[in-house]
Amino acid sequence: MKKTGLVFMFLLLSLFTQAQEMDSVEVSDADKKFKFGVRFGANASYLDFGESGIFDVSKDAKLGGSFGFRLDWKVTDYNRIRVEPYYFLQQFENRFEQEGLIIQSDFQNHGAGIDVFPVVLQIGGKVKPTISLGGFFNYLVSTQSESQINGKPVNYEFTDVEKVQGGIVAGGGLYLGKTLLEVRFYKYMTDLISGLEETNRINQVSLIIAF
Repeated sequence: MKKTGLVFMFLLLSLFTQAQEMDSVEVSDADKKFKFGVRFGANASYLDFGESGIFDVSKDAKLGGSFGFRLDWKVTDYNRIRVEPYYFLQQFENRFEQEGLIIQSDFQNHGAGIDVFPVVLQIGGKVKPTISLGGFFNYLVSTQSESQINGKPVNYEFTDVEKVQGGIVAGGGLYLGKTLLEVRFYKYMTDLISGLEETNRINQVSLIIAF
């Protein structure tokens, strides 16, 4: 996992260097100038069994984070296109309670992701309200889990984790000059554990700050 993470970070840094060179070049049409920046995120994730909507957040959500870059194209005064590659930490739990029995599994995922927004609508001057619509794809570099029954650790490993994840993402926020503040809701369309009869998908809400 460490080697894969280092390789991904090296690729991100290479992209950072190349994009800075591109951004330094003057473009005759300023309205369509390519822009590049960094993005940081804090996320809260939970396991959904088909009962949650795209804007729902579970009380059992656990915190994680992400770091990456923002590639931004201004199409018109009211529309942009954004692509954001990033590395993320994601944590969540699966908890089952019935008649004095409590089974809990805690998960921790490390992975590489990319958000793609073909539609980014905005209005205003220096302060621009914005709505973002698109999709995302994740690759889980590593997945760790710990399980307990009534508070006692048990040796159980989830072996059928789907490493390739994806779905839809919707966000809303503000451009404050060149800085973006946005809340995003990620609706996964892929089960975490394959082969189960019951739907089991990750849902996530994130606070993104991009410069």
